[in-house]
Amino acid sequence: FITQHLTGSDFLKLSEVSHSWNQFVSGSEEAMKKIQLVVIENWSREVDLEVFEKSTRKYKHLKVENLLRTRENVVKLIHQFADSLETIESFFDFDLNGLQLLSLKFLSIHTRHVSSHVPNGLSYAATNLTRLHLSGPNPFPLSIINCFKMNPKLEELQLDSDVSEIFFNLMTPEIAEGCLLKKLSLNSVKFSDTALRGLAILLGSQIDTITELKILQCELSFLIKVFGGMKSLRRLTYSPAHYLAQYRCPTLKPHPTLEELNLIHPNVNLVKGLVAASPKLKSLYIANANWEIFENVAIRAPNLLQFRYAFFTDIDFSVDDIRDGYKNKMQKFSNVKKGLEIIQV
Repeated sequence: FITQHLTGSDFLKLSEVSHSWNQFVSGSEEAMKKIQLVVIENWSREVDLEVFEKSTRKYKHLKVENLLRTRENVVKLIHQFADSLETIESFFDFDLNGLQLLSLKFLSIHTRHVSSHVPNGLSYAATNLTRLHLSGPNPFPLSIINCFKMNPKLEELQLDSDVSEIFFNLMTPEIAEGCLLKKLSLNSVKFSDTALRGLAILLGSQIDTITELKILQCELSFLIKVFGGMKSLRRLTYSPAHYLAQYRCPTLKPHPTLEELNLIHPNVNLVKGLVAASPKLKSLYIANANWEIFENVAIRAPNLLQFRYAFFTDIDFSVDDIRDGYKNKMQKFSNVKKGLEIIQV
């Protein structure tokens, strides 16, 4: 019962008390779930493989924060615990060729330079991924497509690179239907018309499963097209591809499930359309808002519970200013729901 309240650090300290406690921690499934193996090198300290070669612990979590010289030692470390590793988070790429990471559920690689290592093994090392996060200057689109094919249990995909090639000519209905995504985040894709068609193929095959969608720098016309069809969507984060001063209020079908909306650089018409089409909206975040947007939120979102906002300009309003203005507007309506939380972030 006591071990349920211990953290990974607590278990490591406990393992140093005595040999028997060390054996207990090494054999504890709960301890291995909480302990994270972190690689941080400096000029006076490298990865000491001898410490791990005779280890009986089945480490599940590996995080590589800093490497100077011994990348091959980390690869050996991954081989050492290949049967038990469930998560790998690294700011460096590795040659994964020949690896079979059958227990791996979460892979996160943030490359800082153009890489030739990741594509070599990413496609085949893991077959049971549920979460995949990739970022860096080399998007390796073909490897990502192969990941779709090799990991039918993939539920979360986050891409922080320009991977427009995936949607430009690689995404097909057969590939898209091979997985059931719940979370999709596209943070740096440069969407051409052809790439948008590929993205439409992917989203069209996931309309019953995706609950969270983040899509930045995307045409408003595309959002209008797919918004109503996402039957299970609960959280949407969106920023338009262009300045929206000339856009009129979009006509959107009411969305029955959307509860959280995050908008970056919207204009008032976009806010009007999305808020009006989201009757179950509980949480709203707006980056770079203005007073006209605040007023329309007040009018069109009577059931809102939390309103968060941020400014990227010199114009600023205090929380009290917004709350007072909100109340003044809401007094005109009988269906006001009290208890709105307003937060400046």
